[in-house]
Amino acid sequence: MVEVTKVRPVEVRWRVMSLSVLNEGRDDDPEGDPEGYLWVPARICAAVQQEYGSERLGRLYTAMWTHGRDRGADEWLAPLHDAL
Repeated sequence: MVEVTKVRPVEVRWRVMSLSVLNEGRDDDPEGDPEGYLWVPARICAAVQQEYGSERLGRLYTAMWTHGRDRGADEWLAPLHDAL
């Protein structure tokens, strides 16, 4: 969506979406997250949206997917930490 805004007159309103939240209460675990670690980024994103608004949430999302990509899988929080 960030790239789209560069070529089209669109206004993006960022919102929190988490598969952990959407799949809560299911008998199976489609995310493979029995310990619930995926709730951490969802909670942080929700707090950023509530405290700072949609635009800052968009900046956080963008940073989360562009920082720390060269780290190992065992350091799953590193991109979130770098983005914050």
